[in-house]
Amino acid sequence: MSKKIFPIPPQFEDLFCKGMKSDRYCGLYWTPSGDEAVFTNGYVTYDTSWIAYQMYFQHPIILKLLSPKDNLGNSDEDPEKMLLVDLVKRTGKTIDIREGMKFLLQNNEILKNSSFVEINKRCFPNSPDSLPTLDNILSIDELVAAMMIEEESNIKLMKKYLDNLLENKK
Repeated sequence: MSKKIFPIPPQFEDLFCKGMKSDRYCGLYWTPSGDEAVFTNGYVTYDTSWIAYQMYFQHPIILKLLSPKDNLGNSDEDPEKMLLVDLVKRTGKTIDIREGMKFLLQNNEILKNSSFVEINKRCFPNSPDSLPTLDNILSIDELVAAMMIEEESNIKLMKKYLDNLLENKK
């Protein structure tokens, strides 16, 4: 595991977890399969916001923390490492991807001792049990537009947060 500590912005969950209620730890990396940013808590893995991912990892304060050995994946090669995130301490460290997955499986205790159904309910609280009624359903265009506006707003807030950290380090 790297000794460099990456700051985790308050917008992290909204941008990367996509409404999933994760445990304390999660990971981020890039996969050439589909050319996507990937979120995982060890039990559930899915594509996440590539725009937010690129903004985060291309920010000067984050670039200073990455070393050439930190291969988090790219369009042409599989990741060797992931950013392992502690959502309580709001920090991240790069770690070998196999070690990171093992760590996630061993340390996300609530998920570890749950059935698949319990994991699904915990990770996706807005599952079919809480679907909207016919009178408050948005059209697909309205839903996508709302999601894009929210993501853009959170990316701007994340950039401002990282900019402020960079300014305070000067």
